[in-house]
Amino acid sequence: MDQFGDYTLRFTTTQSIRLRNIPDAALPELHSILKELFAEVHLPTLANNIVSCTGADTCRLGIGLSKGLAKAIRKELISSKLDLDGLQDTRIHISGCPNSCGQQLWADIGFSGKILRNDRIYPGYQVYLGANRDDAPKFAEAVGNISSRDIPQFVVKLLESYLLTQQKYQSLQQYLLGEGKEVAKTILARFKEIPSFENDKNYYFDWGAETLFSVINRGTAECSAGLFDMIDVDLNIINNTKKVLETEQNPQKRNVLLYEIVFSASRMLLVTRGAEPKTTEDVFNLFLKNLIGYGFVDEKFSPIVTTARDNREFDFESKKDGIYALAEAVAELYKNMDDSLQFKNVQPKLQPTAAQAEEPKAAPHTQHKFKDLRGVACPMNFVQTKIQLSPMQSGEILEIWLDDGQPINNVPGSVRGEGHQVLEQVQVGDYWKVVIKKK
Repeated sequence: MDQFGDYTLRFTTTQSIRLRNIPDAALPELHSILKELFAEVHLPTLANNIVSCTGADTCRLGIGLSKGLAKAIRKELISSKLDLDGLQDTRIHISGCPNSCGQQLWADIGFSGKILRNDRIYPGYQVYLGANRDDAPKFAEAVGNISSRDIPQFVVKLLESYLLTQQKYQSLQQYLLGEGKEVAKTILARFKEIPSFENDKNYYFDWGAETLFSVINRGTAECSAGLFDMIDVDLNIINNTKKVLETEQNPQKRNVLLYEIVFSASRMLLVTRGAEPKTTEDVFNLFLKNLIGYGFVDEKFSPIVTTARDNREFDFESKKDGIYALAEAVAELYKNMDDSLQFKNVQPKLQPTAAQAEEPKAAPHTQHKFKDLRGVACPMNFVQTKIQLSPMQSGEILEIWLDDGQPINNVPGSVRGEGHQVLEQVQVGDYWKVVIKKK
């Protein structure tokens, strides 16, 4: 750029490069240079101005592949029939986790990565709208959640709704501070339900990913954070359902909502016991066995859990107080849980066995504690590793066997992140042997 003069380049806080002090006569030459460097320089500003953090590609805190999402939004915008030239000042910002590296709170349309869940976990984002960057600065407001797969369509539909009423507003920012926010919530509602894994697997893969979405991400410390995020999904469902019940009058709808509280309360802490339900019935059975059966939750709640398992049409309104008490008991147990997934100030009446905390066996040909985790997918292999380590003394050795792929790529790093030492990591045939020294 020297031929255009001194101090012509400036880097911005929105991942852009600004060219300044370029003589008018030099603009044709500059345009030719930019075309050589950037094949799509002719596209509207918005298509090349989406801001994203690095996301789970390289960040150890990342949940979502935010750069892949940015590319997907860009592609959808370019292929749409929207007047993108009329949207050149629009700010779309993406963070791959709840942190704000992507400045989603300072955007017209912002997203922050999070874990969403139906019968399985899938990549999702919190949606933020309407930051005010003018005379009365204000962060964007969180308006709801959406699956990562649906975000490109959501963005196009929201911008389309703005363009249809553009004459009434000075900018998209003004639109979102007005009626646009409610319009956005209506659009979000259309994307609330996603297809099952059997009907459309794409929803369970992140943008640009070749493997199923997992809370075990690259790096060290985010595994536990992801697990707690999974628990918070059910806790939020319980709290939000209670709010809806405050105003809901329809008896049938109230009954469904009360059932959902029992279901979420039963599922919420199963991950801490290394229990992985495959069906709705499994959720209740595993809760009865692993939480009530070992005395973590009072057995007085067994009848309502059993009823929810056996008769979804039961009159749950008649047991509302008991259902609320169950939810409170589970929430209180969660409050007293430490990072090793153990419940403080709670003494189980039986020593857990099987998946939740069985005494590790001796490793073959050694005196090490041992757990074969082949065939156990992420994140449950990490959960079970934590559970095996929990009763061991500092300095004791645990040997685990892990499958190739995601398990070996993620579990050892997560173990290191919790302060333990990985002494050995070696491939044995089609699996890996990992030897861990407890901190």
